[in-house]
Amino acid sequence: FNLARKITFNLLSRLIKTISLLMLYAGPCTLQAQPAPAHRDTSRLQIAVMLPLYLDSAFDAGGTYRFGKTMPAYFMAGIEAYLGVLAAIDTLQMENARADIHVFDLRSDNTQAEKLIRSDTLGSMDLLMGHVTLNEAALLSKYAAGKKIPFFNLNLPNDAGSSNNPFHILLNPTLATHCKALYNHLQQTAALETVTYIQRNGPQEERLNSYLAEAEKNSAGTRLKIQRITVQDSLDNEVLLGFADSLRANKIVIASFDQVFVQKILQQLGTLPKTVKWSVAGMPNWDQWDLTKPAFHGVEITYGNTLNILPENKIAQR
Repeated sequence: FNLARKITFNLLSRLIKTISLLMLYAGPCTLQAQPAPAHRDTSRLQIAVMLPLYLDSAFDAGGTYRFGKTMPAYFMAGIEAYLGVLAAIDTLQMENARADIHVFDLRSDNTQAEKLIRSDTLGSMDLLMGHVTLNEAALLSKYAAGKKIPFFNLNLPNDAGSSNNPFHILLNPTLATHCKALYNHLQQTAALETVTYIQRNGPQEERLNSYLAEAEKNSAGTRLKIQRITVQDSLDNEVLLGFADSLRANKIVIASFDQVFVQKILQQLGTLPKTVKWSVAGMPNWDQWDLTKPAFHGVEITYGNTLNILPENKIAQR
């Protein structure tokens, strides 16, 4: 599994198992790609999974795949989540869960979020799940609250303006939550050291600053010793070595979501003398990048993960 597939599989499996047990249903689980019928079997759990599958653009009118032996990168998020749905269904079938899974392509003209809401297609569902944009999350969370149907937001780390909505459940931790976890991690691993905080000027960076400041304010432990460095695009090697300690791993936080900026600094650290050790902490979107490249070897890299992996699960820990 990659992250999107694993998240969808774990969440869907646990939700259906839990709800099915509470409802005391028994029977087969099926996958349906069409909207639920108006008069449905109320003994079966109805679940809508909304994904960005781009089927209309992937196939022509004759059903021929448009891209030959290639696949556009923007297809991958929806496909990986869909594979997670299939894996969850396979597991649920073996456990005789009584549920129908309805998959909607949010990039299809007929099943866009706005049209699903306007037609009330989702009104007969017991549970909504979606890999959505910010606008789609706002529409669906409002709809879910009105219908009193739980809506699980699979991918976005913010509430899309729907705070105080008990029917909108975020799977991903918010950025504020991530910053709090990052601060706690550094308290445990660098309580007696000076942490170097590297950032650029910008609204996102200011937001990160405010979240980390809030985490520091509310922390019960010893406050970290932080030295802040604001840069434009990169740092000189002399500057990096100026705050390096050859006797321990030097703790650095790179407060940025920008792949080019972050990887440039990581690569720069990798070129410095191997007698100096670097431990870099960063943002949750780093999970999407390939940080195993030889250019980054010698640099310990830490970032947040959206999955809560149980310590006793040795397979998942790998």
